[in-house]
Amino acid sequence: MKIIELSNDYLIVCDNPNCDYKVENPTKNAYADISGYVNMACPKCGENLLTDKDYNDSLVLLKLIDKINRWFGWLAIFPFLRAKKKTVASVHVYNGINIEKKS
Repeated sequence: MKIIELSNDYLIVCDNPNCDYKVENPTKNAYADISGYVNMACPKCGENLLTDKDYNDSLVLLKLIDKINRWFGWLAIFPFLRAKKKTVASVHVYNGINIEKKS
């Protein structure tokens, strides 16, 4: 069982605040390969879509979530420990890992 579930609506989102370029993820798989976007220019504004550092940070985040699920996933078998309401958060890897809780 998993205590952290992942879904990825977009493979890539341009980090330029004035650009709305996004590449949708048809499978919603958070582990989709995005390595082809490293150092690629945005087709709309020309900014770098994914830096080496941001790509490596995203891999570190995925590995950390896998470890947490392996180490603590067994807690989800106890009904009294399961959250009655799921917490949804948005994670954006750009100049570090940015997590924003959604209501």
